[in-house]
Amino acid sequence: MKHIQKTTRIIFIRHGETVENKKGIIHGQIDGKLTALGRKQAKLAGERLKKEKIDIIYVSDLGRTKETAKEIIKYHKHIPVVFDKRLRERSFGIFENKKKEVIVAARARVGKNYETFTPKNGESYSQLKKRVRTAYQ
Repeated sequence: MKHIQKTTRIIFIRHGETVENKKGIIHGQIDGKLTALGRKQAKLAGERLKKEKIDIIYVSDLGRTKETAKEIIKYHKHIPVVFDKRLRERSFGIFENKKKEVIVAARARVGKNYETFTPKNGESYSQLKKRVRTAYQ
């Protein structure tokens, strides 16, 4: 008897462009609003995925990801959707809702890079990976 291995395919979609993205502001775990381009990107993602076989949809619980996912979900109305805060973007703590240059300067002052820097009241890159890994598992 021949063994057939079933493969799992995972499709990752990033939210559409937000007002904050356009202004160079760090979201982290604050909510953002999609721009007109972001809404168009979400619609294009939905159209691109409308014929895909999807078994379940996992979405961060933030509004920008929900708004993006809505455009995909409308083509897959009977598919379970799970909103999970563990899928949120990295928490940048005190740097959220600030310009990217602010956190870049702070990292430089302490001699840390993106992966090794832990913002006050935020999380390190390894903490982010651990959190997302638990959601994936």
